[in-house]
Amino acid sequence: MTVIEPRSGLAGLNVSELWAYRDLLSTLAQRDVKLRYRQTAVGVVWVVLQPILTSLIFSLVFGVLGHFKSDGQPYFVFAMAGNIGYTVFSSTLTKANISLVQNSNLVSKIYFPRLILPLSTAYSSIIDFGVS
Repeated sequence: MTVIEPRSGLAGLNVSELWAYRDLLSTLAQRDVKLRYRQTAVGVVWVVLQPILTSLIFSLVFGVLGHFKSDGQPYFVFAMAGNIGYTVFSSTLTKANISLVQNSNLVSKIYFPRLILPLSTAYSSIIDFGVS
């Protein structure tokens, strides 16, 4: 019987073990991307349209109605830059948490580096960031 015990700090980060399981990481990441775009009717268009619409609403509310300053830049560009950065951070964090909960049966049955699940979901967020 193998007992897995947690290590504290950065000692728990075993990069060589992650490298050994890189095939699993790429398979899970590709699965997430394929599922994301296969299940949407508009696919990539939604990834581009969502930050544009959100930034447009922010520009109208805060730029036009609120008269907030954007240091000489058009408020739409200012809002778009902030919105894309926040969206990447937020979606990565949310998907990472969800991946651990949804794959709890996988985590408890077989051994693999647990960090692979959150890292694989971060891949789809990075793809969305690149597209938007």
